[in-house]
Amino acid sequence: MVSKHVSSGPDDIIGLRDPLGDAFRARVLTDLDPFSIVRGEERPDQLVAERAEGAAEPEDVVWTTEVGPILLSNNALSVLTTAKVSGWSTIPCAIAAGSKTWIFNFLTVSGRGAAIDHSAGTSLGRIGSMEKRQGIHFERDDFGSCDIFLARSDYRRVFVRKSVKAAFDHAGIGNVAWLPLSEIEYFARV
Repeated sequence: MVSKHVSSGPDDIIGLRDPLGDAFRARVLTDLDPFSIVRGEERPDQLVAERAEGAAEPEDVVWTTEVGPILLSNNALSVLTTAKVSGWSTIPCAIAAGSKTWIFNFLTVSGRGAAIDHSAGTSLGRIGSMEKRQGIHFERDDFGSCDIFLARSDYRRVFVRKSVKAAFDHAGIGNVAWLPLSEIEYFARV
């Protein structure tokens, strides 16, 4: 039997998550799978979104009604550019809410890390054919040199190096939950 190396990832890798508050949330209006746009598999010239719920005005980070897609203000882009963050690009996205329109940027992620070993986390219990687990473990220590990346699997979470969090924190960019890999919960097929 060949044993595979499982890694919880370098200490400087964390996951992004919607903080699930009453913040402005948008719905991207597209016939494409929005996460295929995040992954860069689809690349429309521009996108349109509408306010779905929450506050009347967007913050620098806008979460969507889909898992994974994130919209960033020009201020947030400036922070990423100034900090020389790698592994990303954007697509212009106009967000409409009634008579108001804001120009934001749909984050696409070119950085790729190792695949996630969905069997390595701690079991929190079963729900039907799914098992709730906690703790992201990667199949190997292969994270490349990108600061923003996706796992080499269908897992719909953006991962970043802690330097990205530090840059956002320094600039006062909020509306993001930053989770250590050990605290991330997910469902895996049993």
